[in-house]
Amino acid sequence: MSETVPKEIMKRGGISSHLASLKEESSFNPDIDERYISPMSARVALEDLKSFSKIGRASDLARFYKTSAGEYGEGDLFLGGSVPQTRSVAKKHQNLELREVEKLFNSPFHEVRLCAAIILNLQFKAAKKIKDRKRIFDFYLKQVRAERVNSWDIVDVSAPWMGVYLTEVEDPMPLLIKLSKSKS
Repeated sequence: MSETVPKEIMKRGGISSHLASLKEESSFNPDIDERYISPMSARVALEDLKSFSKIGRASDLARFYKTSAGEYGEGDLFLGGSVPQTRSVAKKHQNLELREVEKLFNSPFHEVRLCAAIILNLQFKAAKKIKDRKRIFDFYLKQVRAERVNSWDIVDVSAPWMGVYLTEVEDPMPLLIKLSKSKS
């Protein structure tokens, strides 16, 4: 029996009750809103991440990241994969174009956004020219402003390489002050 995540569940909140209603781990098959995933590489990355889905782990992660109403992670949804699995998918898809990475950042699922941040880190590390690093950094800030970098672990995974860029700019203090005041 295949369960799908109803559209109303895709809105922030509500996943906990949906997870509780699923009876078998093998029936967990989250459908994704097709508007933010193209038939290109982002779709393949998403399918790779979905292959690690586990209902029990998704439920545990939702509790760990405090996703209930009023908590700091309110409304975040989880597939149930592990961070090492997410890193392996990111490494496999590290050459995605930024427009495809943005589709991953648009996901309602935490692991997909984490994967997008890891992909950016890999791209930043590989970038040899400052203009390429600036493009990646500016793209990352766009995701921060859009509140897609919305959890401490996504910030933590991206901070080391994004911090490297700040050592390359003349006066990073105004940006650092602005970032310190952001929700993320």
